[in-house]
Amino acid sequence: MNASDTNTVPNVDLSDVAWLDLFPGLRLFRSFKQAIHPSKMFLAWMLVVLLYLGGRCLDLVFYEADGSPSVADQTFVVPAATAHQRGVFMTVLTAERAAFKNMVESATVLDFGLRDLLGGKGLESGGVFGALGQMVCEVPSWLYQKHPEFLAIYLLYTFLLVALVGAAIARLAALQACRDIRPSPFEAVRFAVGRYVWFVLAPVIPLGVAALFIALPMIISGLLFFNVVFLDVIGSILFGLPLLGGFLIAMMIVGLAGAINLLTPAIAVEGTDAFDAISRSFYYVFGRPWRYLFYTAVFLVYGAIAYLFVGFVLFLALWFTNRLVGIGAFADVSLGVNRFDAIMPGPQLGEPAPRANFESLDLLGDLAAFFVTVYRQSLLALVPAFAVSYYFSGQTWIYLLLR
Repeated sequence: MNASDTNTVPNVDLSDVAWLDLFPGLRLFRSFKQAIHPSKMFLAWMLVVLLYLGGRCLDLVFYEADGSPSVADQTFVVPAATAHQRGVFMTVLTAERAAFKNMVESATVLDFGLRDLLGGKGLESGGVFGALGQMVCEVPSWLYQKHPEFLAIYLLYTFLLVALVGAAIARLAALQACRDIRPSPFEAVRFAVGRYVWFVLAPVIPLGVAALFIALPMIISGLLFFNVVFLDVIGSILFGLPLLGGFLIAMMIVGLAGAINLLTPAIAVEGTDAFDAISRSFYYVFGRPWRYLFYTAVFLVYGAIAYLFVGFVLFLALWFTNRLVGIGAFADVSLGVNRFDAIMPGPQLGEPAPRANFESLDLLGDLAAFFVTVYRQSLLALVPAFAVSYYFSGQTWIYLLLR
């Protein structure tokens, strides 16, 4: 062998490297392609529309009084009802939309708010965790204090709808990921209906077990042992059992916080019952926590970028529609007010779609503005629909990667 032969560097063709086997987390980047599939987007869009219509129906009964500020406490503020009564749903939707926007923007710059969270700020943390805290804790807390009936009704309505539609989307994602099969949304809904009870019970069973078999005995022990002078000594001797119960509840809540995202994909992938899904999901969260956290971080960052991209594309669609149609629409409803601009005001990037100027239009103009608004809002509903579709598609991929 010549000396020159030992120094020769072999040619390596990187195209032959199985990158997905080397870095399985790269499969998460398929979530965007899966999420925008028409079947999943249709189901997610229907979910968004039904949730919106259900909330608006409840607004006929539950609303903020004239002029009363809609403020839960000093941690977050939602718009006040000034000139007219504002429905509770629209008030909460405004706050949740602002928090979700903050979460997306924070995720794109990798601001998870860990420093604030570890610094003891809790729900006042910034970044992703702060936005999630507002969405999941602060806004529902305000609802619980001010409008508990609305919270109970709408929460149940949302839970039952999401359990059905989310199961169908997860089933579509699982079949596409594992077998490259793309069934119709109606087949996926049929699958979800057949196992609907399990999809509903999966997140409820761990809480029920913790409440009935751990929390309730702890409450009873407090009633029996710590209300009578001499019995509290016995209770103190046995106090290790309540401490054990508190530890088990804490572990169950922590596990459920992570596993709840995997419960629906577990049933959708395995076609099993809730008990098997719970055992699998908890095992993956506690058995592979760092992989789970890494996949979740990638899921959040990639999803935030994809969400902004989808929102930008739909903004461009509205902008071009408004500008191009407006070129030929030159009729005025009054001095300086274009009729088409009153029917469809121009969109603003990063802001909610402006309301049609019904006050300046006649009866037929109001009717035209109504139909244009329905079409415009239906198009904009694709943005939250993508978020729903991406969530269940991405969580299905995370379950498959952990599996």
